Amino acid sequence: MHKVSIQSYPFYNHDKALESLEYIKARGFEAIDYNINTYLNGKDVLGSGVKPSIFDKTESELIDFFKPLKEASEKTGVIITQMHATYPAWEQGKYEANDYIHMALDKTFAVCEYLNCPHIVVHPLDGATRQEEWERNLNLFEGLIPLIKKRNGVKICIENIFGRRPGRTCEGRLSNALEAAKLIDYLNDKAGGDYFGFCFDVGHSMLSRRDIYQFLLDIGSRLSILHIHENNGDEDLHCLPFTCVNTADHLICDWNGFIKGLKDINYKGDLSFETAQVLKRMPAPTHDKVYELICEMGKYFVSEIEK
Repeated sequence: MHKVSIQSYPFYNHDKALESLEYIKARGFEAIDYNINTYLNGKDVLGSGVKPSIFDKTESELIDFFKPLKEASEKTGVIITQMHATYPAWEQGKYEANDYIHMALDKTFAVCEYLNCPHIVVHPLDGATRQEEWERNLNLFEGLIPLIKKRNGVKICIENIFGRRPGRTCEGRLSNALEAAKLIDYLNDKAGGDYFGFCFDVGHSMLSRRDIYQFLLDIGSRLSILHIHENNGDEDLHCLPFTCVNTADHLICDWNGFIKGLKDINYKGDLSFETAQVLKRMPAPTHDKVYELICEMGKYFVSEIEK
């Protein structure tokens, strides 16, 4: 049975790991997407230079740091089905910053393995042309092959990202499912195993003007995890599903196509919501009910997929 999952930000408190997972379990969730990226902002590193972070710890020290989370997961039964690595992972000419992020990714993969987390999201890179984008992503992800092969049971998941032009959003990095499938197949062949998969972000697909159903068919069995949220078609708002309309009774997102696509490719992963912005916008006294509503939406998706 598919599990319903939610990102750990903003409910998770490292100093209250057990209480945090007990709280989210009480809201109905069975799994989480752990936002390890909150400990290192790739944009800051690439923009302002390397500064102290938890990734300065040795691998052993870092494992100890995350021991409370593992113990809380084991005690509550709330599993960690995916994590989100820092992003972006590389920038032209930023040698010191690129090396630091590469080191942080290596340690992130180690934390994944320790937490029995099977998926780590790494954003793809952009380029001035399709060819440059392809070459940059080949270089990035080929460079991660030796790191991920050291870890048992961990897969790098490449996410579809939208682009921006003046006044609008548009197709972006690996927002074409066939290109994404080609890259994943190449990388797995190069690595000699199943080390790469796909993270389908529903909201990003909307901003890239993609047909959700066809995208899921094209990516097929390569799909490993989901980021579920929606938007108004113009900005990456991370809204609750079924809340954005372009007329009083017409939904912008094709949620029926989403459900049918997952059914048709026999998707077996969790239903994970990336809706932290919703909680940030809602008054704190409503958060319990908001989390419960998100979980009910997840259960609805599960019931429709499993019919």
